[in-house]
Amino acid sequence: MKTPTHIIAVLIVAATTLAAHAAAPGSTDRVSAFYIGNWMQESSMPFFQPALGKSAGKEWNAASMAGFRNTLYMNLYGFKEGWTFKDRSTWSSFGVKPLKEVFTDNAWNALVVQPYGWMGLHRSTSEMGNWANQELATVLGTDDFGDVASIVGMYEFFHKQHPDIELLVFQSWPELEIKIGPDGTPLKEETAAGPDLAPDREGFDYVKHWETVRYQPENKEKGQSWQTRDYSERLMKELADRLPDLAKAGKLRCIPVGEVYNALEKKIRAG
Repeated sequence: MKTPTHIIAVLIVAATTLAAHAAAPGSTDRVSAFYIGNWMQESSMPFFQPALGKSAGKEWNAASMAGFRNTLYMNLYGFKEGWTFKDRSTWSSFGVKPLKEVFTDNAWNALVVQPYGWMGLHRSTSEMGNWANQELATVLGTDDFGDVASIVGMYEFFHKQHPDIELLVFQSWPELEIKIGPDGTPLKEETAAGPDLAPDREGFDYVKHWETVRYQPENKEKGQSWQTRDYSERLMKELADRLPDLAKAGKLRCIPVGEVYNALEKKIRAG
């Protein structure tokens, strides 16, 4: 599927899910959502959301901390490390201000985290190789750099300041595979920015990948087995086990972006 469809679908999912479920208890008139993720989550365009809320007669505030291809442990590290630096600024609908100020001075009621799960559900220091060092483990306060521990750590960090906050997991989706030439090397194509790797738009079967590929932690970052329904379901189950009170209160939810794309893909292929 092409990017415009992705953007429209994410906006629809984010708007309906957050506006309907992530407001303060008993009210859907005000949502303040803090987004933490990477380029996939940026497709939901947090900077447009205040105007989107206003168009419905509601207040929708947003802040965003997203880095290209960042995993959640990278974001959690950046959040905690950036806490000590006054010049670490973050975009929000309240203005571009120091991270600590944006976090502390506003009443956030929705934390939206987007796993870029090539780290897997769990990954220890010994499995990290050059990706880890003692400083990283010390700042994070854990020996697990996977999505489960990172999401729990981020939620706990927010919950101390914002005890009524809800946790929404922004579901990742399968990326297109790269075309491979007869000699076994990746093919390139011309783009507006110059030659780049050519995605296999015609040959990639989104539905098959999403519905049938099972999470394979032994493959680490290869094979995209983390961009699947199976991975998402396992992630949500483990989060519910780690945060049982939040789950029982109905404040742990999944924004099912990958599922929406799966349904759209079926309709597109059916004409």
